[in-house]
Amino acid sequence: MAPSRPGFIKLWGPAILWGTIIFTLSTVETPDIHPPEFFIPWDKVAHFFFYACFALFVIRPLRHGTPPMSLVPATLLAFLAASGYGIIIEAYQTLVDREMEIADAIADMAGAGMASSIYLFASLNRNRARRERSGQEERQRKN
Repeated sequence: MAPSRPGFIKLWGPAILWGTIIFTLSTVETPDIHPPEFFIPWDKVAHFFFYACFALFVIRPLRHGTPPMSLVPATLLAFLAASGYGIIIEAYQTLVDREMEIADAIADMAGAGMASSIYLFASLNRNRARRERSGQEERQRKN
């Protein structure tokens, strides 16, 4: 019997919820209160963080859904989806009396790219370590 896969809500729920939070925060009017930046552009840091998390939330259902995607295509698709969502949100903001900023879209893509890259390389490293361990165990059994 094949192992059962998690349901749609369990897989996609976190990504949908996070995307909804991003959409809500991106379209509501923001107060004119700006914390002192001291050389740290907090707005861009927030964009980076939110889209890094969003990319990670999208990777999971792609990797474990039906049918499951392999590591590299799932990671690339999650990056493209998060980046595309960021660009669409930035364009949409012009319709709700907010300003579209190219720097925000760049921060969105940078966050999605960084998180996707870290996930990809960590997964590849973990898989390599597993193969090495299983190879060592196999050699020990043969001796």
